[in-house]
Parts: sequence; structure tokens; C-alpha cells
Amino acid sequence: MSDSYKFGQLADFDQRTDLCRAAKDAEWRGAKGPYEGVIRQLRFRGYQFTQRATWIYRGLLLVIFLGLLFYLGLPYWEKYVDGTRETLKNQQAAHLAEHKKLDQQRDAIIHGSEASEGLVQMLALSTELVSSDVSETLNNAIIDGENVLLFGDGGSITRSTDGGRTFELVSSEVQSDLKYSIVNSESIILFGSGEEITRSTDGGKTFSSVSSDLQNNHFSITVQIPASESTDFDLYVTGVSRAPRGFNGSVESGKNILLFGDKGTILRSTDQGRSFSQIPFSSEVDFTDAFTNGEKILLTGRSAQIALSKDGGATFHTASNGFRENELIDTIIRQGDGLFFANLRFNDAVWDNNTVLLFGDSGTIFRSIDGGQTFEYVSAEIGDSLLGSVAQENSIILFGAGGTITRSTDGGELFFRYNPV
Repeated sequence: MSDSYKFGQLADFDQRTDLCRAAKDAEWRGAKGPYEGVIRQLRFRGYQFTQRATWIYRGLLLVIFLGLLFYLGLPYWEKYVDGTRETLKNQQAAHLAEHKKLDQQRDAIIHGSEASEGLVQMLALSTELVSSDVSETLNNAIIDGENVLLFGDGGSITRSTDGGRTFELVSSEVQSDLKYSIVNSESIILFGSGEEITRSTDGGKTFSSVSSDLQNNHFSITVQIPASESTDFDLYVTGVSRAPRGFNGSVESGKNILLFGDKGTILRSTDQGRSFSQIPFSSEVDFTDAFTNGEKILLTGRSAQIALSKDGGATFHTASNGFRENELIDTIIRQGDGLFFANLRFNDAVWDNNTVLLFGDSGTIFRSIDGGQTFEYVSAEIGDSLLGSVAQENSIILFGAGGTITRSTDGGELFFRYNPV
């Protein structure tokens, strides 16, 4: 009742220009008597129903219009869809035809056709099993034009002079495994994991054993296993073994040839490899790598030992590295009940006049400022192995396993690890 009365009050102040609204206003004002408010409310509700019915009618007209539009446009839509579908089918058929054509061309290349042979026929005609008369593992090869020389375990050597079509067995006069070679204008020298050396002066037709004063030796091994949770005592295992010295690499400078390897083995030849003599060395370290700078030669081993020669390999002495001489620098890692031993090894070197940097496993860096006579340990706080280097004018960059990069700007005295953002 109050709403209808309020509506009536607002209607008094409304400036109407529309005749319809003026007529409704007249009807509104025409209600008199005790039921004036009820009449006005009923009239107001009737007006609302009229407005609602008008909007419903308009909505129905819109639905009918859209339905007619869809019904009349459906044939055109179907024609458009059918045309698009047909276009897609044609494109798919063209692609399938192209793929089939390519498959036929590929089959013709592989399996051949009436006009030409395929790769299968060509390979069947060109591939044949070549007999080498060798039952041992072949480790390496020397190739010079049509001449092919293969050598391997047990002193086995086989040779081909027709580009590998046929091979013939060549006697090496040694029984050791052959893994490495030195080839120069006068000779071919083969050596490996054993103590024996064989040499050819006729391009590999014949080989003869090269004499050296290197002998097998006894050596003792003592391993200490620390106490753990399962044992309350230290266990010492000591054994005695007889094993041949083996070679791990070589250095060639003019007529001088240097072979180095296990247990401090150093052999030197001054006559193009005709004979070798052993160079005494105080330690039985296993030499694995060599670094040269003129007449200076550095030999490094798995126990972080360093040997220096200033006279082209005639003599060697241990370069001080801050540890006791002949001390093994090992890393012992316990995992559960197991123990793992990892010998440190140098992988590369940076040599600039008197400054020498040796670096390798477990981030090990040693530095010398006196041409390799003495070394000091450089702490870089790196646990990953360093494998290579980049020497620039004002800096030295070392890099290695796990994306490790460390850099020095003071000649290798201090290194800072590079941390990418």
C-alpha cells in the first residue's frame, strides 16, 4: 500500500508529455473513497503484467525470426560444409599420393628396380668378410694410403697392402698387449700394457723386439679398512704381487723418444727407437700424462706425483708439491659398508714460461712459478673434476665435469668459481 501511494505521489510531480501516460495518470487520480489505495495498487500490478507480457511477446517474435533464419539458411550452410569437406578430402588424397610416390622412390633406391640396382644389392656385392688370421682383440690401427696395420692384444699384428681387402699376419716377437704407436720417417714403434716394445723399419713388413733394461719387479700393497659400525677394529690387508710394468703414453722430440707408464716406468731412446734405456726414478707412481715445454718435460701420475726433466728426458726428479715425497694422495669415500678409493689424476696443464698449472680430478689444482721445480696446492673449493682450460691474456679459465667453470685473474694464484645467474 505504501509503495502504491508513493508511486502516486511521484506521479504528481512527473512532467508527462505522452498521451498514454497522461491517460493512466488520469485513471490514477480518478480513484476515490476508502478503497482508493487498493484500487491504485491493483492498477499498478496490471501495468506491470502488461509490460511483462509485452516483453514475452517480443521474445517469441525474436525466436520465431531466428528459427526462420536458420531454416531458410540451412541448405546454404550444408552446401558450404560439403564443399569444405570435399576440399579436405581432395587435399588428403593428394598427400597420400605424394607419400606413396616417395615410398616408391625410396624402395627403388634401397631394393632397386628394373632399371638399376638398389643399395641392398650393391652392399651385398661390396661387403665381404676379411680374414685377418688374428684371434686376439685388435686395439688400434696405422693407415698410410693403401697400407693398413692393425695391432692388439698378445702382440698380434696383421697387415694389408691393398686398402684392407686382404690381410696377412705379421710376427711382432712380443707377447704383451700392444695399444700405442709412434710413427716417424724411419720406424714404427708399438708398445702397450706390458713391458715389451717392438719396432719396424720397413713400413710394417717385419717387426723385431727392442731391448731394454726394464724388468718385472715385486711390489707390496697394503690397504687399511677403517673401523665401521659393523666392526670395532681396523683391518689391514697386505699382499705381494708380481706384475709387468706397462706403458701409458709417449713423448717424441727429434730423435729422442720417451715412454712412460706404471710403477715409475720411464724409458728413453736416443736412436729413433732402436734401443731403450731405463731412466731411474725414486717413486713407483703410475705415470699417465706428459706435458712439455721445450726441453722441459713434466710427467704426472694418479697419485698426484709430479716428475720434472730439464734435459729432454735424460734425468727426472720429483717436483715438490707440498706433500711428503712418494705420498699417495687418495680420496676415501664410505657408502654403507663399502669403501671407494679414487686416486687423483691430472688431466691437463697450462704452461706459460715459468708458471705451470696442473689440474684434474676432484678439482685438484697445483701451481708452480719456477718452471715446474716446486708446486703448491691451490684451493678452488671445487669438487668436480677439471678437464680443460682456456688461457687468455689476463685470465685463466678451467672447466670440467658438471658444468664446472672456475677463473683466475692473477696467474692462477686464486680461483673463483663461476656461478651462472
